[in-house]
Amino acid sequence: NSRYAERLPIGDPEIIQHADYEVIKRFYHDWYRPDLMCLIVVGDIDPDAIESEVRARFSSLTAPESPRPKTAYSVPGHAQTLVAVCSDPEASFTNVRIMYKHPEHKIRDLSDYRQNLVHQLYNRMLNARLYELNSTADPPFVFASSGFGNSIGDMATYTSSAMVPEGGTLRAFEVLLTENKRVRDHGFTQTELERTVENMIQSIERRAREKDKMESRQLASRLVAHFLNDIPMPDPEQTLALYQEFLPDIELGEVNALASRWLHDHSRVIIVTGPEKEDAPLPTESALLALVDRVADRTVEPYVDDVVDAPLFDAELSSAEIVDRWSEEELDIHGFRLANGVTVWYKQTDFKNDEILMGAYSPGGHSLYDDETYKDARAVISILRESGLSTFSPPQLDKQLTGKRVGVSPMISERYEGFNGSSSVDDFETLFQLVYLYATAPRFEEDGLQAYLKKQETIYRNLLTNPGNYFGNEVTRIRYNDHPRRGFPDVEDLAAIDLPSVKDVYRDRFADLSDFTFVFTGNLDPQQLEDLCQRYLGSLPASGRDEAAKDVGVTYPTQPVDTVFFRGTAPKSNIRVIYQGDFAWNEQDRFVFQSMIAYLRIQLRESLREDLGGVYGVSLSGSSQKVPSPRFAISMSFNADPPRTQELLQAAYDVIDRARAGEISQEDLDKVMETQRQSRIKSLKQNRYWHGGMINHVLNDDELSRLTLDYLEAQLATLKTTDIHNAVQRYFDDNRRIEAILYPEAHDQQ
Repeated sequence: NSRYAERLPIGDPEIIQHADYEVIKRFYHDWYRPDLMCLIVVGDIDPDAIESEVRARFSSLTAPESPRPKTAYSVPGHAQTLVAVCSDPEASFTNVRIMYKHPEHKIRDLSDYRQNLVHQLYNRMLNARLYELNSTADPPFVFASSGFGNSIGDMATYTSSAMVPEGGTLRAFEVLLTENKRVRDHGFTQTELERTVENMIQSIERRAREKDKMESRQLASRLVAHFLNDIPMPDPEQTLALYQEFLPDIELGEVNALASRWLHDHSRVIIVTGPEKEDAPLPTESALLALVDRVADRTVEPYVDDVVDAPLFDAELSSAEIVDRWSEEELDIHGFRLANGVTVWYKQTDFKNDEILMGAYSPGGHSLYDDETYKDARAVISILRESGLSTFSPPQLDKQLTGKRVGVSPMISERYEGFNGSSSVDDFETLFQLVYLYATAPRFEEDGLQAYLKKQETIYRNLLTNPGNYFGNEVTRIRYNDHPRRGFPDVEDLAAIDLPSVKDVYRDRFADLSDFTFVFTGNLDPQQLEDLCQRYLGSLPASGRDEAAKDVGVTYPTQPVDTVFFRGTAPKSNIRVIYQGDFAWNEQDRFVFQSMIAYLRIQLRESLREDLGGVYGVSLSGSSQKVPSPRFAISMSFNADPPRTQELLQAAYDVIDRARAGEISQEDLDKVMETQRQSRIKSLKQNRYWHGGMINHVLNDDELSRLTLDYLEAQLATLKTTDIHNAVQRYFDDNRRIEAILYPEAHDQQ
């Protein structure tokens, strides 16, 4: 019964469609006024010049003599527990949540700041426990989280929530209640507290090391939060000093005391949402309330902190010889090859003080397996994540890496296998240890398989009941001629996954690393990199196997497709148009192709949104590939009011037709070119840009020089409106077009 319950965030359609001009004008003058306004400018600027500009442009604004007062609305508490059980035939997932309402926690002084750190410790430790429960063979939920934080108005909430398997709502809810009661009755352990303190300090130490590399948008966002919500914004060094001062002195009892304060019988809300199914009904309000009472009367055992007392890595390795070296001196990119065949590319940068990125690729992937084995192969990495690594379960591995900022993830895609990872400067060696262990000591457990199957079944069982998901999957089927390796997996396929086959695929893909290429980017020391590569990568198994990925036989429609679907109740249509075909893989065609996409994106937005007011946004994307054969794909999509669908679709085609006829705006093309220029200038100072560029060189033999601003400027100097005209004629072939529209079911009756 608060004011917030009466105001939908976007508004009532009736009000929007019939709004009176004078009401809108009054609203503007009431609230768009200088005494409520803040202007934030962050970047590589001259502060005096910016201040002069701001004064010139904004000082003439005057505040009203009798401003409309702002009312602060509150959210009332309530004695009873409120319950909402909401079903929807289009819902894909079941979710359960229990909330306890509290007064807002504002940070006004150092005491408040310290108390907020106590809150963070509690939140992190309980979430770590929920993660452990989610790593069992029969997890009670797909994921779960719990925490205290400010919500809306003057209200904060302590909330525990979970996404749960179909029919498993009461079980998951019981687990959430039980784990909260376990903390209330027994508290956390000292080892949990020490780990969490260490991780929090390590995290803020990294931010402090990057204090001079903070991106403008991050700082601007913090200033916005400070202005709107009075959130304090100490700089990274000040924050680190506060963490170092307060966190080590926070006692376990302080954290444990929060449970009794946060968990109470009043102002409590239980919410369950999920699919509407007769064979799996959602629980009743009485069943949920009865479970709350039963758990409250139950005796629960204290938590046992399962920590493995063993080192992460203890193997003795010898160093391999470097047998070849090369350099791209102008780009400061270097490479070498180890005696076992492993190739390394790297670029040392100072764009971030404490960031090193790693990627590794080898040709093959799951393209090398038949369609039946493919069903196992695509699940390999997910099952590995659920199983752990070496002698460590996933939660044990997390605990083992306490205080470190490092992560490595193996991958098997259609055409490649490899690794992705990153680390801080101090944890660079740990990154190599993880790579070595994933290559030589993978862990595949039956519990990991079962955990994976339970979660995937929950995700996919009702996924297609959502009209958007159904439509996307149908478009994928059309686009790839029902190829068995495209689209969402079937639940029946998941149930047939075979653990021995999963192990065999992984061991086969990582049995020989002689054809692997590793790429490193960031604040690395070249000598240390060489030493670590020689020791860890040089000791990886290698037998000189020569492999190449296979074409899995994907085919595409050769005739135009025009199809309509009717699904769902929401009064909107979903339009998707796809053009695809053969492509000439060269630098100039790729550049013109992307310039064409950027140009048409402007034209479509101006026509469909600005001129016709028919869409909130229109998406146009284009991609090209070199292997297994050069191809391009263009996808256009937008939502519309069903009666206006054909009007807006024709307007989109009119945009394409005008460009196809040679009506190209030089002004908009200039915008495209300047955007490309500014994007490149920014990208040149980002590790991920150079990292991706080196990976594209490895995978597609892209020229490294194409990463530079000079290369782009040379391309921009030759780009003409006729290039866009010719490209539109070439790529937008209506004889190969796929047009798909999703209407609501009610539209089928009209």
